[in-house]
Amino acid sequence: MIEFDITVPGSKGDVYAQYIKAKNEAESVIIIIPGGGYDHVSAREGMPVAKKFLSFGHDVIILHYSVAPARFPVQIKELSKCFEYLKNKNLKKYILGFSAGGHLAASYSMLWKEMFGGDSTYRPDGQILCYPVITSGEYAHRGSFENLLGSDMNEKTLDDLSLEKHINAGVPKTFIWHSVRDESVPAENSLLYAQALKKADVKFSLHIFSDGKHGISLGTKESARDKNDICPECAQWTALADKWIKKGEK
Repeated sequence: MIEFDITVPGSKGDVYAQYIKAKNEAESVIIIIPGGGYDHVSAREGMPVAKKFLSFGHDVIILHYSVAPARFPVQIKELSKCFEYLKNKNLKKYILGFSAGGHLAASYSMLWKEMFGGDSTYRPDGQILCYPVITSGEYAHRGSFENLLGSDMNEKTLDDLSLEKHINAGVPKTFIWHSVRDESVPAENSLLYAQALKKADVKFSLHIFSDGKHGISLGTKESARDKNDICPECAQWTALADKWIKKGEK
């Protein structure tokens, strides 16, 4: 494991990334962005997920990014440091985000061309969004936006970060999963985003499961706090995502 610095002006707290290489030569690297409502970085959505994707033969990076009181767009700039680190590596680059980490991943996909001048160094080859925070509207996870924006939160900034409204040419192919039982971040977040992707003719794969609550990570005992975090139906998502990635590598 290699740890590298991702701090930028405005970073707060213990900010770094961990790069772990697969046993054999990989074709892709998965940048894992845990959730936590922009209040903390969930450990259960970090290393357990990294181990799973390493078992599939992918390199992984775990992003430990700034949370409140750090403000947008600090987290975008921190994530960009991973792409800079990978610049000379011949790997497909996928960003994988959970909950608020899904919002960070999808925000990066929306903004990388604008913020980094279209430099292909910063281009993601795909994104994997796991029960993501997307909308600031009716189905918003309000706490995530409050933590991300703080005193900068107003009608305009909320609209700017309601991601279903801002699909553009920089957004890569997307894999999304959610549960209809999610009471913290309603499944409408993923449904609204998928509708927007379809309208913009961006390729996507959408999986809505009938069981499983919010924040279950892998949905297996490896990432569970208790039995309520184990969901065999949702646990399919990792194999589905791996198949989706590898299909794109052929």
